Amino acid sequence: IQTATFNSIRSISISDDSYPGTWWITNDQNAVLLQLSSWLNKAIPYTEEIPKSQEVRQHAGNIGPARLYLMTSDKKEITIYPAFYVYTKNGMINVQYVQDVIVFNNAGNITYLKSEELYNWLKSDQWKTEFIRK
Repeated sequence: IQTATFNSIRSISISDDSYPGTWWITNDQNAVLLQLSSWLNKAIPYTEEIPKSQEVRQHAGNIGPARLYLMTSDKKEITIYPAFYVYTKNGMINVQYVQDVIVFNNAGNITYLKSEELYNWLKSDQWKTEFIRK
């Protein structure tokens, strides 16, 4: 993320795999932004193909990893989350993660980045020490 983009961040929140509509907000936005900036500056582009998710029937909960939402002052949303795809096998819904790869979605422009630290922070719920349930 460019410094100008980071300076325009007005809110940070996370949705996870708990009940739909559950959101988490950060205790210290500046600390989280500093941490994110460090990880993203070290990230490298990931260019291998990630399988497309299969269509699955409506599910009562959120499927997939925690998603970090950054809202800019001009109302653009940046979403960051571990790369994954969904497939069904024997009638069961399965989520397959792409190790150490994150999706960086900047207002619809998607980039895949390899970042072990950011991937683990989101995938292993390490972020929960820095956020509170809203």
